[in-house]
Amino acid sequence: MKKINNYEAKNPVITFRLHDEIAKKKLFKEAELKNISHNTKARDIVLSFLQGDLVPKQKSIDAELQQARLEKIKLENQKLVLVVKQLQMKVDFGENFQKPISLSGTRLISANVKQIQEDIQSPYDELNNRLQCVDCGRLYTWINQTGFIDQIAEFTNHLKIRHNRELNPLEKDVINNLTFTGSSK
Repeated sequence: MKKINNYEAKNPVITFRLHDEIAKKKLFKEAELKNISHNTKARDIVLSFLQGDLVPKQKSIDAELQQARLEKIKLENQKLVLVVKQLQMKVDFGENFQKPISLSGTRLISANVKQIQEDIQSPYDELNNRLQCVDCGRLYTWINQTGFIDQIAEFTNHLKIRHNRELNPLEKDVINNLTFTGSSK
């Protein structure tokens, strides 16, 4: 049997091979930049990892974008749940007390419901190829390119004059991305 001296027991030799050519080239390049041997650079990397000093790999932009989309969907779901709860409160009140909610209570509930629905409802009806005001239900249809342009302008003026408001972000996005595709039904 071979005797192991005290130094070898405390400081064992650890060896490994790099079969990945890209990793090997990167290791040699990093070592060359610092004027050290590739063995020393590999030892430094392993020690840094074991001490927890290595910087973790950052998330890609795609992963962050997916996370943001997921959070947006969760927020929209929370808004929908709030709308359902408020409408359920209104129905429950009528069922429990056999009379409708007072006028002031109705205003409070319907104002919140209207505000939440406004944030999530698109004015464009893709099936029928037309715009519809989400506040009052007025329809804007077109037959040709000129009518299409006129109806877009009419829709934005309607919101300013009739409802005293500007386009919300969803409506702006719909108007900016809307293109004339032919006659409406």
